[in-house]
Amino acid sequence: MTISEKAMMGRNGFLFLNGKDSNNLLGHLAGEVPLLSSALSVHRHNRTVIERLSVPFLGIIVPEAHCVYPENLPDGIEISAARPVREVLGQMAPGYHYPLEELRDYKAQGGTVYTGRDSHWTQPAALECYKTLRGRIGRTRDLDLAYQPSLDSETGDLSIGSYHDVVNAERRRMFGQETSYFNVFASLILNHGNVLVLYNPKGKGRCLAFGTSFSTRLVPAYASDFEEVVFCYGTTVDPAMVRLVKPDCVISELPERFLHFPSYSVEGSTLISLILGLHDHKDKSTAQITAQTSVPNHVAELGAFFAGVNARAMGHPALQFMRQLEQEMPDLAERVALLAPFLGEPMQKTALRLLLSGQFYNRGLVAQVSKFVDDGLLDIGKLALVPNSEAGLLTQIRILIRAGLNIRAAERLEHLFAQFGTGVEADYYATLLRRLA
Repeated sequence: MTISEKAMMGRNGFLFLNGKDSNNLLGHLAGEVPLLSSALSVHRHNRTVIERLSVPFLGIIVPEAHCVYPENLPDGIEISAARPVREVLGQMAPGYHYPLEELRDYKAQGGTVYTGRDSHWTQPAALECYKTLRGRIGRTRDLDLAYQPSLDSETGDLSIGSYHDVVNAERRRMFGQETSYFNVFASLILNHGNVLVLYNPKGKGRCLAFGTSFSTRLVPAYASDFEEVVFCYGTTVDPAMVRLVKPDCVISELPERFLHFPSYSVEGSTLISLILGLHDHKDKSTAQITAQTSVPNHVAELGAFFAGVNARAMGHPALQFMRQLEQEMPDLAERVALLAPFLGEPMQKTALRLLLSGQFYNRGLVAQVSKFVDDGLLDIGKLALVPNSEAGLLTQIRILIRAGLNIRAAERLEHLFAQFGTGVEADYYATLLRRLA
């Protein structure tokens, strides 16, 4: 068996995530690595955003395979009952649920939650989880499946050595399943920038869903339940999408390991990620409307809105897209307009995309974005683009110092200390500003 560099071998040939890209997952699950205060601050911020929703909300924290199949873990590894998920649930918005017991019950009845080849749960397990939780958002009618759940609907990323092969397998998996719901829009981007609009003539209502690659196993269940589903990659709610989509309910999913690295809710992050992502992938992937069937006008208009993100040359948003955005959210339209200079730059935009979408702080991200500031790509004229996340505040401070606005930089630094505490970069700017005073 081929084993990925991000996997470890457990008992009975079962593979678990542990290695590259695992972000010290075992330390978190063993209760040895607590949640950072900055992560708790992000969860509290996101809670305030979610509590403002005027429609039902469901949050799904997907338990790791390690917690569902502890009997297959290697000798010497134990999962702590006091691991951080128990602590953080109290900081998150009402509506979040950690369905470990439901998945263990499903497993006890013969269901397969994880196959031992993939770091994601199975499609049947995702469906079972949704069926047990959908009543929380008022879904009581019988669920008429518009697809056939399958254990084969996975990439097997823990048993594939090449990242390129994993990406190709995920693309085939995303669009290869036969369904009786229809693609109205697909950005054809994996992860950040992934947006889907789906239509099911037998469903009822409109769902706005956010989530990670785990959600690609959930989306067919949503599409079986609702007439319209808008799915956006992200681990928390983007309030701009709520205003644009006007859903009957909102669902947000994140895996247990992402609790340690939560994204900061940023208004408009979905559209900004979509624009930058499509431009970054313009040689590999293009947003499209799939005319598989005639759809009601309100659904077609929603798909056409997202397609307008990439309708002009070089990935600039179409004028109709900007006109509609300006009418609904003028402040966001101005921020989107500030992206134009970046779309003409021959630069890799991943770091910028992650920063503007509220990605959790890491030094590599801050270092890359700092270079954009030093090179003049991010200057005082684009300050409104940068969110108040930890990485965003550090970037704002650097921009303001470069512009000679040290008083404003000191104010931003105070806000950074109050919300996220101290750190290497924050201490550096504090020393610098004292020297410049």
